[in-house]
Amino acid sequence: MTHHRFALAISFVCASSLAQDNSFPRLRASTQLALNNPVLPADQATEPVGHVKTVTGVAQVITNGKSVKALLGTPIMQGSVLKTGADSSLGVSFKDSTIMSFGPMTELTVTEYLYSPADGKLKFGSKLTRGTLNYVSGVIAKLKPDGVTVTTPTGLIGVRGTHFVAKVDPVDAEGTSE
Repeated sequence: MTHHRFALAISFVCASSLAQDNSFPRLRASTQLALNNPVLPADQATEPVGHVKTVTGVAQVITNGKSVKALLGTPIMQGSVLKTGADSSLGVSFKDSTIMSFGPMTELTVTEYLYSPADGKLKFGSKLTRGTLNYVSGVIAKLKPDGVTVTTPTGLIGVRGTHFVAKVDPVDAEGTSE
């Protein structure tokens, strides 16, 4: 246990003892909040896997069901859905220096992202539902080429080089291109 966690534990024990007294209702409420929402260890904390670097027109980032307008610096998380509108584009840079650029009416989901070169944990999976993607490899593809995949409605792109462009036409309910 680090000294910060030890101090937090001591503070919590003292606060929880005081919270038993009804004269400290705010302390009791905050103690209950802390019990119901434990702090995750640093290795389990959710950190951005990338950030928005360029935006033209209208684009959005949807994470955990919450949609935000894509602006310079908007964080990209594992599980984020990236969408561009008509006459729009979006550029994203990931922690491993992978760069993805999206054209109009594009939708891509970051399905999996593991970047821990020291531990040999390297994986980048995404799902391109529609639109255009310009991909430039980062460290993950260079160190573990088979660790990078882009799934489309009709197939799987395995990245074995450093640069590719993909286009996915929207598919209607019957499975034909619109």
